[in-house]
Amino acid sequence: LAPKHNDKDYAKVKAIARDLAGKYGNMPLENVLELNEDSTKLAYVGSKQPTRGARHFLKELKKLQPSLVDYGQKKDGRKSSIVLGTLGEERIKMLDDLLWSKKSVGKGEPIEELPVSSLLRLAPGEVLDNIEKAGTNVQERALLLNNLVEWVQASLEGMDNGGEVLEPWLKGFAAKLREPAAGPHGASSKRAWSAPLTRLATAFDQGEALRALLEAGADKEAKNSQGETALMIAAQKGKIEALKTLIRAGADKEAKNSQGETALMTAAKKGKSEALKTLIGAGADKEAQDRWGFTPLMRTAETGKVEALQALLDAGANKEAKTHHGLTALMLATQHGHVPALQALLGAGANKEAKANRGFTALMIAAKNGHVPALQALLDAGANKETKDHWGYTALMRTAETGKVEALHVLLRVGANKEVQAKDGSTALMV
Repeated sequence: LAPKHNDKDYAKVKAIARDLAGKYGNMPLENVLELNEDSTKLAYVGSKQPTRGARHFLKELKKLQPSLVDYGQKKDGRKSSIVLGTLGEERIKMLDDLLWSKKSVGKGEPIEELPVSSLLRLAPGEVLDNIEKAGTNVQERALLLNNLVEWVQASLEGMDNGGEVLEPWLKGFAAKLREPAAGPHGASSKRAWSAPLTRLATAFDQGEALRALLEAGADKEAKNSQGETALMIAAQKGKIEALKTLIRAGADKEAKNSQGETALMTAAKKGKSEALKTLIGAGADKEAQDRWGFTPLMRTAETGKVEALQALLDAGANKEAKTHHGLTALMLATQHGHVPALQALLGAGANKEAKANRGFTALMIAAKNGHVPALQALLDAGANKETKDHWGYTALMRTAETGKVEALHVLLRVGANKEVQAKDGSTALMV
């Protein structure tokens, strides 16, 4: 759209999009936005509730170039709030009025959101009735509610009592879910709209509300756009009550997200040791691998989460497992300079001389990256400083190659061989 105007606008639009991706993650804007027929303005798609990011994107575009954004027109020609239902029909007027309000009718005034508390005062049945009218099929209705739930979550996350505010609303949805599967809220609709509510209850660790939703038949295995289940969300956020509730309800502990990560892996990456111990106690697979071959232990080593790493070591996690590139947990801790994690692995007996696919050892990785504390820890543990990689390079040669002078001095002080030759005849001085 922007190149139709000028290069300066294009650069600004790109910057706005990049900033939004950082704040909200990548999102399919085509789900909620579309070009008008004349291809000069951006508007919301007929009956889809916009995501928070999409709304912010349009607001920023409106500031940049008012002619780019069209908020829709009422029948009398006055500017309306952003249209959530089909243009002119106002089929979702109640939600429209709650989510958006014109603070002033002055020309060019921005449209802003009302407090989320206004929405939470709306009975769940009314929310569903409006969504039922606005959506033309089960998938579209689920998208409307999912986007609404995302907005509620984002709005409440900064509040100390966000969970308390949310609990009665969620219980109201649980009561609605228990109603017979007939009429506008049939079984398929219920399964679709219950999923984001389950994830919302999990994110705020609302165990009682979550139990009510699950007992009423809410879908505990549905995934969000990142492929995450409620169990994964509970694990990575360290929401222990929700985690235990989902485990007791039989949630799949080995389900994987779009990156191939299980709930245990997400807990490991975030260093949520209590969640990790809870999942291990429930029988979650300690050796599951993601799409790159990383195990939970490797992720704790990579991120330097020592308490979580120790919990996995105590549970007997395999210290010598390798990624698809042949990296072990010890190599990953070394590569990222996480000395406490490295020392914990060495103390547990991790193999110092294991080699990655190209023949690198942990010592070589520390040397070539100039991680001096990690290098010294490996030398103190007795790592072999003369081991060669597939090209015949030693740790000293790799350090010389990358110009890591401090690491080079460390290796020279411990007597690393300065004259050894690689397969091509090179010495440390030559490289």
